[in-house]
Amino acid sequence: MLLCGAGMFFWSGLEDNDLTLVTLLALWLTMSLVVLWGINQFKNALPPPSHLPLLAVIMGAGMGILMSINMAGLMLFKNLRHSHFFPDYPFEMLRDILARAPFWAVAGMLIAVGIFLLARLFTQKSDP
Repeated sequence: MLLCGAGMFFWSGLEDNDLTLVTLLALWLTMSLVVLWGINQFKNALPPPSHLPLLAVIMGAGMGILMSINMAGLMLFKNLRHSHFFPDYPFEMLRDILARAPFWAVAGMLIAVGIFLLARLFTQKSDP
């Protein structure tokens, strides 16, 4: 989490308006937040195995929405830190990123379900 914060602080000082780095930083921030939440949520007891498919769907959709929010927040933070007359990321770009949140939720949900199915495939014991 500290490396993520240091990377965001370094990135916000650069004169750059490319979406590649802000996307990677938002993904890193989203994954860090979800891992920290998961550690705190399930530190006492793991969820039952029957709830894992639904948990994968909910977590994937939540990560997709959180990714969009984090990306727009990082872009806004950079705009506010630089205070240019013409911002690095205009309002229309932030609006379009937030408008994509439902699609990113579906994408995150599908990715999480795919990872869950792969994990189940490789951890399932075969009958001899």
